[in-house]
Amino acid sequence: MGARVELRDIEIFLILAEELHFGRTAERLHISQARVSQAIKAQERRIGAPLFHRTSRRVRLTPIGEQLHRDLSAGYQQIMTGVAAATAAASGHHGHLTLGSMGPQPWAINQVIDLFQTRTQPCGCTTGRSSRPRPSNQSTRGRWTSDWSGYQSATPTSPSAR
Repeated sequence: MGARVELRDIEIFLILAEELHFGRTAERLHISQARVSQAIKAQERRIGAPLFHRTSRRVRLTPIGEQLHRDLSAGYQQIMTGVAAATAAASGHHGHLTLGSMGPQPWAINQVIDLFQTRTQPCGCTTGRSSRPRPSNQSTRGRWTSDWSGYQSATPTSPSAR
């Protein structure tokens, strides 16, 4: 059985693989640069191979590091999505809200949307253009879609945005 890997060590690896800079990685994670270096060295010892090529001017992934990055990224995202969904459900915020308006000025309910977003922001409410198909007899003008747990992304559409 392999050694136990901490979620924080996975985060450190993934951020370093994205940033390719020890200082920026430490800054993003609010830890010391030494902690980043120690975590990476420990992971390399555990795996038995270097994950990064390092020079005084450059950091880049090794082929093994690239493979590990691909393998860990999807799993890490699933873990974070699951934690966010559980947190939202535990706080009583879950479900899906769809608003629509008819007429030439669908943006008239922007205050309602802003209030909703303000009140649900801690649970991951996001907005963006709705990409869900609608029945052909249903107007797309002025449709907003928002999901409390942050999975759906939708923005208000105005007649000029169509």
